[in-house]
Amino acid sequence: MIIRRSSLAIIATTVAVSAATILPISSGQRHANLLSSRVNPHPDSIHLPLCALDCFTATCSELDLSCICKSLAQQSQTFSCFQSSCNFSESLTTMNLTQTVCSAPVRDRSGRFKTMNLALSSVTLMIAGIRFISKYLFSIRQGFGPDDWTLLAAGFIGIPCIAFNISGLSSHGLGKDIWILTPDDAASFARWFLAMEVLYVVIMTIVKISLSLFYLDLFPGTTFRRVLWGTIIFNIAAGLSFVIGSLAQCVPLGLAWGQFSNSSHGHCIDMNSFGWANAAVNVATDLWLIVIPLFQLYKLDTQWRRKLSAAIMFMTGVIATIVSILRFQSLVHFANTANPTWDHWSIAWWSTIEVNISIICTCIPSIRLILAHIFPRAIGSSLGLPPMTEESWIGEKMSSPNPLDIEQLELCNNRSIDGVSKTSESIQRAEGVLEMVAHPATIQ
Repeated sequence: MIIRRSSLAIIATTVAVSAATILPISSGQRHANLLSSRVNPHPDSIHLPLCALDCFTATCSELDLSCICKSLAQQSQTFSCFQSSCNFSESLTTMNLTQTVCSAPVRDRSGRFKTMNLALSSVTLMIAGIRFISKYLFSIRQGFGPDDWTLLAAGFIGIPCIAFNISGLSSHGLGKDIWILTPDDAASFARWFLAMEVLYVVIMTIVKISLSLFYLDLFPGTTFRRVLWGTIIFNIAAGLSFVIGSLAQCVPLGLAWGQFSNSSHGHCIDMNSFGWANAAVNVATDLWLIVIPLFQLYKLDTQWRRKLSAAIMFMTGVIATIVSILRFQSLVHFANTANPTWDHWSIAWWSTIEVNISIICTCIPSIRLILAHIFPRAIGSSLGLPPMTEESWIGEKMSSPNPLDIEQLELCNNRSIDGVSKTSESIQRAEGVLEMVAHPATIQ
């Protein structure tokens, strides 16, 4: 036993001396966070915790530094081993020093996330601005409808998220290995990530509600409207459930970031399964919001070209659904990794893209709204429709003060069970509905 402890002490001394030799040379090349995370990096004060030495000698012979460095190729596994034997601070120190001794590269992809966040958010804000300007200046309403106000609420929440992604997540370690951070930075990252989880769920819920409200304004039919109200209620209930689940993931909640300190007690739910459940519900509601307008469109008796043009507008939402599906792969390591600041980068990446694409898909028709106002003949003929005029472009100009007045679209009180008229006159009115469907709207 004495011999074993002596051997371990010799290994610790060897690694410490190697680190002391390399640190002054490589410190200028390392990231600033790496320097700040070292505890007194003076050669005379560097010490490796004995608690981590078993992780070095598990697969390597004593004093074989090259073998130890090779064993560090699986960085996350090595760090997990350190955490199983040491507290969090000791694990950071040990991993930091051994990575330095072995000249491991410092990984950092936070810059890519910042660039994407700023670029995509700028495009989203521009397109959203066009939507609201066009609704105010060009629509017969000369103002906003319930779906517009709802989406505007999502914007008020989303704009601060642009800054939170940069100053909150990226500035506290997102896209970097956790062992180059200080324990305080790691805890701050966990707090910001939890906040962005909640905001992501809230924004996506509001966008889906906005789309459902648009459908309520657009389509007639008692049964169909009941289905839409049921969809809205389901989205609200699901959103609230996931928000509450995120805030109650640990008891006490402070354990969500307290795990990065040396004094944390409590328990947490399986957040990996929780994240997969949220993503599955998200994709399912995306598909549902694509199917229900297409089903309503299928029942209209009108020219196939009009149906096709309207269907293409609704199918734009498939883009957002594809992004939601791609986000699935980022959840493999969610809440199940020893290196969250690195592994959760892909979650933040795809979540940011999903939110922005969803908002863009709901606003794209507004660009066509302005183009149709400027080039009514070109925009109309591009879809095989009559040239648009001031009285009919985008299908918004109608005799009713309310351009989407459902009661004016249901005639003769001769309706089928779902509220669609069976008379020939109703077919003409259905074509009027299709004029609206084909142009001004799409889904998230």
